[in-house]
Amino acid sequence: MRSTMALAPQDIGSHPARVLLAVVIPILLVLVGGGPFPAATRGRMARAADDDDRATQASGESRLSADEVSAAIERIMRAGPNSDGLDNARNASRELSRAPAAILPELLAAMGTANPVAANWLRQAFEAIAARELSRGSAGLPRDEILAFVRDASRAGRPRRLALRLLRQVDLDVDRPLLADWLDDPEFRRDAIDALMHQADEKLNMRAVEEARSAFERCFEHARHSDQVLAAVDKLRSLGTIVDPIPQLGFVHRWWVVGPFPAPGMSGFSTLYPPQIGGEAFAFDRSRIYTLDDGTALRWKWSESTDRLGEMNLVQALGPVKESVGFAYSEIECAEACAARLACSADDNLSIWLNGESVLAREQWLNGTRLDRFVVPVKLQAGVNRIFVKICQGPQHVNPEVPNNWSFQLRFCDASGKGIRFVCPLSNPDPASNK
Repeated sequence: MRSTMALAPQDIGSHPARVLLAVVIPILLVLVGGGPFPAATRGRMARAADDDDRATQASGESRLSADEVSAAIERIMRAGPNSDGLDNARNASRELSRAPAAILPELLAAMGTANPVAANWLRQAFEAIAARELSRGSAGLPRDEILAFVRDASRAGRPRRLALRLLRQVDLDVDRPLLADWLDDPEFRRDAIDALMHQADEKLNMRAVEEARSAFERCFEHARHSDQVLAAVDKLRSLGTIVDPIPQLGFVHRWWVVGPFPAPGMSGFSTLYPPQIGGEAFAFDRSRIYTLDDGTALRWKWSESTDRLGEMNLVQALGPVKESVGFAYSEIECAEACAARLACSADDNLSIWLNGESVLAREQWLNGTRLDRFVVPVKLQAGVNRIFVKICQGPQHVNPEVPNNWSFQLRFCDASGKGIRFVCPLSNPDPASNK
């Protein structure tokens, strides 16, 4: 017969007092009566402990030690493409998702990995824990540690933004005091510029023109996205202040161009043409004339882009052709040697030589010119740097309604996207020569 002092497992639940009765009282009875725990008592104690564990699990948490958390993260880090380590990563992510909210900063730090598969599993655990804490009212969130992670610009951008998104669910304006310090932040620069543009517009609406002008000038100086740069340009122009996006973003917009050379089908990319042979690509001579098989004489022509972002329209410069190749040459002069990023794109494709060395070649057809489609690291030397570009034009699109554009765009910028400071020493010595 069961002792009347013991509670049945179904009566115990997760209430601490009931657990105390079920566990402590049998111990006292044994101490008073002496001897080992009776089998029935040991069973009740075990069932009470099990019920307590189930109650903890029902709350969504599990008791993971710091070592167990680290071990689970390490198992996730070993996950790779093609389902490598999939089961281990999935199980580890589930284990972590039941851990207390105190591990959220550790998960955020781990999400900075270059392994996208691992980052995804870590994010799943993070979001599960965050959702559980938010459903409880968010009191358990380690807000200070998460905010410190958001502030740390050395951390990877995606987990910082994920952390900020969580904090915004608790306090919608948590980032408002941070935006003024984020004008040069690699992850939140765009957000900060948007906020500053809004403030400048408000100043303008209040007729505080000079304050608005100052704010728009800061937007122009700190913006790196072309749409924000151009928005600041337009706002400043409306106030009588003229700024130029071309040097701000580092576009090369003055070129000597020659073409079109015939390139049947898609043969132009791999075909060598006279401007490429015998070193002529790297010893520019604008007086050189190239005679085609049909007797057509091709001469270098001066062309300066009028596009706000420096896109060169070769249909206008060389003619509306198909299956052809054109070449462009320019120079930039730098005060000192520096590392830079060459960002470019073309319709259809392009190859680039910098100071006589091939730095990029992309054989892709039927593509549009899109800002910064290709980015490669380069070294610019002090003094003059010579840029030679080959641009291929492919066949007409299968849809005859699609225009057969022919263009390219090229700029030099730093890691943040701001234009490298240079001057273009080239100019058209005879404006009438291209008429």
